[in-house]
Amino acid sequence: MTGKCDVRTAPPGTNDRGLVVRLAASAPGAALSIATQATITTVADSAVDVQLLAPVTGNLSRLKFSIFNDSTVTLYVAIGGQTASTTLYTVQILAGGYFESVNDIQCFMEVRGIWASDPNTGAARITTYSI
Repeated sequence: MTGKCDVRTAPPGTNDRGLVVRLAASAPGAALSIATQATITTVADSAVDVQLLAPVTGNLSRLKFSIFNDSTVTLYVAIGGQTASTTLYTVQILAGGYFESVNDIQCFMEVRGIWASDPNTGAARITTYSI
Protein backbone atom coordinates (compact mmCIF):
# COMPACT_ATOMS: atom_id res chain seq x y z
CA MET A 1 0.00 0.00 0.00
CA THR A 2 1.50 3.29 -1.08
CA GLY A 3 -0.83 5.64 0.82
CA LYS A 4 -1.80 7.57 -2.30
CA CYS A 5 -5.16 7.87 -4.00
CA ASP A 6 -5.65 8.07 -7.73
CA VAL A 7 -8.55 10.22 -8.90
CA ARG A 8 -9.99 9.04 -12.22
CA THR A 9 -13.11 9.75 -14.19
CA ALA A 10 -13.20 6.38 -15.97
CA PRO A 11 -15.36 3.53 -14.69
CA PRO A 12 -13.65 0.84 -12.58
CA GLY A 13 -11.49 -1.53 -14.61
CA THR A 14 -11.17 -5.29 -14.25
CA ASN A 15 -7.71 -4.92 -12.67
CA ASP A 16 -8.74 -2.31 -10.07
CA ARG A 17 -8.31 -3.39 -6.46
CA GLY A 18 -10.20 -2.09 -3.48
CA LEU A 19 -13.11 0.30 -3.44
CA VAL A 20 -13.45 2.50 -6.49
CA VAL A 21 -15.67 5.54 -5.91
CA ARG A 22 -16.99 8.00 -8.44
CA LEU A 23 -18.18 11.39 -7.19
CA ALA A 24 -21.80 12.20 -8.00
CA ALA A 25 -22.52 15.31 -10.03
CA SER A 26 -25.73 16.97 -11.11
CA ALA A 27 -24.89 16.46 -14.78
CA PRO A 28 -22.14 14.66 -16.70
CA GLY A 29 -18.97 16.67 -16.27
CA ALA A 30 -20.59 19.09 -13.80
CA ALA A 31 -19.00 19.96 -10.50
CA LEU A 32 -20.52 18.59 -7.32
CA SER A 33 -22.72 21.26 -5.72
CA ILE A 34 -23.00 21.64 -1.97
CA ALA A 35 -25.98 23.37 -0.37
CA THR A 36 -25.12 26.53 1.53
CA GLN A 37 -28.65 27.63 2.45
CA ALA A 38 -31.76 25.98 3.83
CA THR A 39 -35.24 27.53 3.78
CA ILE A 40 -38.08 26.11 5.86
CA THR A 41 -41.72 26.58 4.88
CA THR A 42 -44.96 25.13 6.18
CA VAL A 43 -48.16 24.14 4.35
CA ALA A 44 -51.17 23.29 6.54
CA ASP A 45 -52.85 19.93 6.02
CA SER A 46 -55.72 20.06 3.56
CA ALA A 47 -58.15 17.63 1.94
CA VAL A 48 -57.85 19.58 -1.34
CA ASP A 49 -54.82 19.71 -3.65
CA VAL A 50 -52.28 22.38 -2.61
CA GLN A 51 -48.92 23.53 -3.95
CA LEU A 52 -46.06 22.51 -1.67
CA LEU A 53 -43.23 23.85 -3.87
CA ALA A 54 -43.32 26.02 -6.97
CA PRO A 55 -41.37 24.85 -10.02
CA VAL A 56 -37.87 26.24 -10.37
CA THR A 57 -37.52 28.60 -13.34
CA GLY A 58 -34.53 30.71 -14.23
CA ASN A 59 -32.44 30.47 -11.06
CA LEU A 60 -31.54 26.78 -10.66
CA SER A 61 -30.10 27.15 -7.16
CA ARG A 62 -32.45 24.64 -5.44
CA LEU A 63 -30.49 21.41 -5.02
CA LYS A 64 -32.96 19.25 -3.13
CA PHE A 65 -35.88 19.34 -0.74
CA SER A 66 -37.29 17.37 2.15
CA ILE A 67 -40.82 17.07 3.51
CA PHE A 68 -41.82 16.01 7.02
CA ASN A 69 -45.53 15.24 7.48
CA ASP A 70 -46.45 16.19 11.04
CA SER A 71 -50.18 15.70 10.42
CA THR A 72 -52.09 12.75 11.87
CA VAL A 73 -53.05 11.52 8.37
CA THR A 74 -51.18 10.43 5.23
CA LEU A 75 -49.89 13.08 2.80
CA TYR A 76 -49.99 12.17 -0.90
CA VAL A 77 -47.32 14.04 -2.89
CA ALA A 78 -47.31 14.51 -6.68
CA ILE A 79 -44.02 15.65 -8.22
CA GLY A 80 -44.12 17.16 -11.69
CA GLY A 81 -47.04 19.59 -11.65
CA GLN A 82 -49.98 17.19 -11.78
CA THR A 83 -52.82 17.65 -9.33
CA ALA A 84 -52.26 15.40 -6.32
CA SER A 85 -54.98 13.00 -5.23
CA THR A 86 -55.22 9.93 -3.04
CA THR A 87 -55.08 7.81 -6.22
CA LEU A 88 -52.65 9.86 -8.35
CA TYR A 89 -49.39 10.63 -6.55
CA THR A 90 -45.64 10.06 -6.58
CA VAL A 91 -45.13 9.16 -2.94
CA GLN A 92 -47.17 8.70 0.23
CA ILE A 93 -45.80 10.23 3.40
CA LEU A 94 -47.40 8.59 6.41
CA ALA A 95 -48.26 10.59 9.53
CA GLY A 96 -44.91 11.43 11.13
CA GLY A 97 -43.11 10.37 7.94
CA TYR A 98 -40.28 11.96 5.96
CA PHE A 99 -39.39 12.23 2.25
CA GLU A 100 -36.29 13.62 0.57
CA SER A 101 -35.83 14.32 -3.14
CA VAL A 102 -33.18 12.13 -4.69
CA ASN A 103 -32.09 14.09 -7.74
CA ASP A 104 -32.08 17.54 -9.29
CA ILE A 105 -34.79 16.63 -11.83
CA GLN A 106 -37.30 16.00 -9.04
CA CYS A 107 -36.11 19.09 -7.24
CA PHE A 108 -36.79 21.54 -10.09
CA MET A 109 -40.38 20.41 -10.70
CA GLU A 110 -43.54 21.65 -9.04
CA VAL A 111 -44.53 19.63 -5.96
CA ARG A 112 -48.21 19.33 -4.94
CA GLY A 113 -49.89 17.51 -2.09
CA ILE A 114 -53.17 16.42 -0.56
CA TRP A 115 -53.86 14.77 2.78
CA ALA A 116 -56.19 11.79 3.27
CA SER A 117 -58.51 14.14 5.20
CA ASP A 118 -58.29 17.59 6.77
CA PRO A 119 -57.95 17.06 10.51
CA ASN A 120 -56.30 20.49 11.04
CA THR A 121 -53.68 18.71 13.14
CA GLY A 122 -50.48 19.52 11.31
CA ALA A 123 -48.66 20.47 8.16
CA ALA A 124 -45.99 19.61 5.67
CA ARG A 125 -42.70 20.94 7.04
CA ILE A 126 -40.67 21.59 3.89
CA THR A 127 -36.98 22.39 3.77
CA THR A 128 -35.36 23.44 0.50
CA TYR A 129 -31.59 23.25 0.20
CA SER A 130 -29.91 25.64 -2.23
CA ILE A 131 -26.68 27.36 -3.18
